[in-house]
Amino acid sequence: MIYDPEEVGYMLRNIITDEIRLPHEKTDDFQDIEISKTLTVQVTDLLKKTYGKDLIIAMTIHNELYFAYIVDGH
Repeated sequence: MIYDPEEVGYMLRNIITDEIRLPHEKTDDFQDIEISKTLTVQVTDLLKKTYGKDLIIAMTIHNELYFAYIVDGH
């Protein structure tokens, strides 16, 4: 299965508008939206548990802390 976490980011951009974003979330990068990391990990877990397939996840992560969070799952 191919899982593109940017789809989660696009959803968050539509739900969490600039007016309600936290100060540190007001960037052009959806990865800066606080719950983006959590949802990325949760969707990954649910896809794996529900469908039992290997996942291909293409992602560019420029922030080392975000990378560590996503790889560790927390």
